[in-house]
Amino acid sequence: MLDTATLPEFPAYSYQVLVLALAAVTARVLPISVKYHPIFFFALVTYKLGEKINPDPKRNSSQLAISGFMGLISAVLPLLAIIWFFIPLVEFPLFVDWLILWLCLTDQTNWKAQLKVKQALDKQQKLLARDRLSDTVLRDVSKLSPMGITKASIESMLLHSAYQYFAILFWYLLLGPLFVLFYRLLAVLQQSWNIKLPAFKHFSKSINFLFTLISYLPVRLFAWSILLFRAPVKSFFKMGKTLRQFDKQYRCGSFCLFYAMSHSLKRQLAGPVFYGEHKINRPRIGDFPPPEAADIQHCRRIIKETAMIWWIVIVISSVVIMISG
Repeated sequence: MLDTATLPEFPAYSYQVLVLALAAVTARVLPISVKYHPIFFFALVTYKLGEKINPDPKRNSSQLAISGFMGLISAVLPLLAIIWFFIPLVEFPLFVDWLILWLCLTDQTNWKAQLKVKQALDKQQKLLARDRLSDTVLRDVSKLSPMGITKASIESMLLHSAYQYFAILFWYLLLGPLFVLFYRLLAVLQQSWNIKLPAFKHFSKSINFLFTLISYLPVRLFAWSILLFRAPVKSFFKMGKTLRQFDKQYRCGSFCLFYAMSHSLKRQLAGPVFYGEHKINRPRIGDFPPPEAADIQHCRRIIKETAMIWWIVIVISSVVIMISG
């Protein structure tokens, strides 16, 4: 995948780290507007595709599950096949790596949206804050209090950072750009055909299972990284036990993120949520006071510090490989 024949003799992993760093900087400095982003266009296409191949959510559950799996293949496989055939024709494949990463690292857009939510809350503009929040979450925000808006904003920032930044860093270094693109497209499908919505409860089972499986390790590494240097040692041991209970009862991988951030912020997170008329009774996490608007900024700071820890580890690993090579 990485054509380094015309470049100085360094391990391929070192070039990956360099390309990844350039893409991360580009995504920060030159984020693509949602209106013009190819990922947003893909989301629109998959939304319409979902209406076509899932017209009747009352069908037999096994038929819905099969339709969802076929929908996954029809939405993702052609695009991946085109890029797979195209890459060998490119004189400098590292550029393709950079381009894919730039398009997939989209957490900056969410952060800007959450900053607008915080600004509206600071000005006591609850309706505006709800409107800003509704652009980035799937849940019903029409009845949220300022505290509920803050919780949802923090959780949205956490989830987007985990799935659209840290997981992409992880999988690019392990399996390369094509797998990253597959993962990112799968994340779009998982959001567009979300299993939390009654219409996609059975339809999206295969998509949700695959997405949860792929994101399991990087999301948990991110959660442990959040706790690092910020929480007592006993929180690490307690987190493992608590997560096993949550996973068994709720089958929600995001609880590890909420737990880690709750104990880092010393604020209560999670709790019941509504998706349309459907209520999900999630447990409240953390025996702490509820969050305030300022905690949105504090959450962002913790995520940035955690990203710095990841980058230090990545750079050190690259140096070690270069020296040993």
